[in-house]
Amino acid sequence: MVVWFFISPCITNGCNAVFSKVNVITKMKFPVSILPATVVLKELFNHFCLMVILLIIFLFGGIYPTWHWIGLIYYALCAIIFSISLSMTTSVLNMLARDTRKLVLACMRLLLYLTPILWDIKQLTHMPKIVGLVMKANPIYYVVQGYRDCFFYHKGILFYSHSMIAFWVITLILFVFGSYMMYKFKHKFIDLI
Repeated sequence: MVVWFFISPCITNGCNAVFSKVNVITKMKFPVSILPATVVLKELFNHFCLMVILLIIFLFGGIYPTWHWIGLIYYALCAIIFSISLSMTTSVLNMLARDTRKLVLACMRLLLYLTPILWDIKQLTHMPKIVGLVMKANPIYYVVQGYRDCFFYHKGILFYSHSMIAFWVITLILFVFGSYMMYKFKHKFIDLI
C-alpha cells in the first residue's frame, strides 16, 4: 500500500499539474514540462516518510534489512519515471479536455482493485492465461511486486524480466508521447486556460 500511496497521488495530481499553475504560467515564461515532475518530487517526500515509518514497523516486527533492499532504489526510480511520464501525458490531455482528470480519478479507483496490491496474482489460476499476462504487463504491478519482493521474498531485480520489458516499453512510449504533446501545445497553454 505504501507504493500505491505514492503512485496514486502522483498520477491524479500530476494530471492537474499544468492547470493548477495557471497563475505562474501566465505571469512568467518557463518550461511548462517541468510541472509534472514537481508534483512527483513533492509526493516523493511523503513516500520517503512512509518508508521510514514502514522500516520502523518492520524492525519492531523482526524483519531486518537485507542486501535485497538495495533494489528499492531501482523500483523507486521506476515509480518516479513512470509517474512523470504518465503525468506529462495526462496534464496536457487535461488542458485539452477538463474531464480528463475525472476519468483519471475513476480509473485510479478501479486500478486499485485490478492491480494485485490488495490480493495475490497467484489467485488467477482459474482465469485464462491472457488475463495473467495483461495483469503482469501493468506498470504499477511491476513496481508494487518489486517492492514486495525486495522486502519479503528477496528476489533480484531481473526476476521479472518480461514485466520489466513491458514496463520500460510502456514508460518510454508514455514519455515520448507526453514530451511530444508538451512540445506541440506549449504555446497554446495560455489560450487553453
